[in-house]
Amino acid sequence: MDYEYYYNNARNRYYNACSEINSCENTINSLKSQKQQTINNINRLSAEISNHQEALTQVNALLRKENDLLDKCNSITAAVSTGAANFFAMVQSTDTATKNLSDVYGTKNVAKVNSTFVEINNKKTELSNKIQNLQSEKRNAENQLSQIEASIRNTNNDLDYWRSQKSSASMDMDYYRRKMNEEENE
Repeated sequence: MDYEYYYNNARNRYYNACSEINSCENTINSLKSQKQQTINNINRLSAEISNHQEALTQVNALLRKENDLLDKCNSITAAVSTGAANFFAMVQSTDTATKNLSDVYGTKNVAKVNSTFVEINNKKTELSNKIQNLQSEKRNAENQLSQIEASIRNTNNDLDYWRSQKSSASMDMDYYRRKMNEEENE
């Protein structure tokens, strides 16, 4: 029987298994690196979401006070209008140039408050959209993490297979080497 042929075949299987083992180990190391980067990304996104949600909570609290502030501004505007009418009557009796206090202190302030709250509402919408985008990114990163972990498990299974192939090929090489030595000694 030609034991050398079987020995060489087992040796080729052994070297092939060694190559596959190295490939699997390199793949696992690369996947572990990707896993760590993805975990870092998820942590960063979680922190950003938390920060944006806190800012949104504060904006919502501010917006809840909008009606109170507008009521107070309207009250002030009414008081200024009354005072302006009285002041205007007093100033008309003198030769001094008159200014309408309602124009100076009244409706302009309410308009500024209204425009400020419009801007705050716009910022609230931007914050809400940003939070949704960050949550979507986080879900994608979590899915990616799951895929990476599945790839690591699959590659570990492949690694186990190739290690058993290497062991089997090693035993076959030993067996055929002994048979070749016995044949030479006869």
